[in-house]
Amino acid sequence: LASPSIGGFDGLNARLVMDTETEAHVVTVEVEGPAKPGAKPFKQTTVRYNPAEVGAVTGDATYASFLSSMLESSGKGRGV
Repeated sequence: LASPSIGGFDGLNARLVMDTETEAHVVTVEVEGPAKPGAKPFKQTTVRYNPAEVGAVTGDATYASFLSSMLESSGKGRGV
């Protein structure tokens, strides 16, 4: 996703789906690279499944990760 060779997010396709009945936050990222003539492109799919209560804004794993990052960056200045 952060490859400098792709030049940013030009041509990005995205879709946001909200399901008020699901018991998790699911993020699926599908990446397809450019193909050489006559060849198939590189493809990768990554899925992040974070259990969360129905209607919750975040799950426990996301909250714990965010809190850990905040605590780790304490006193290190801007841009950390």
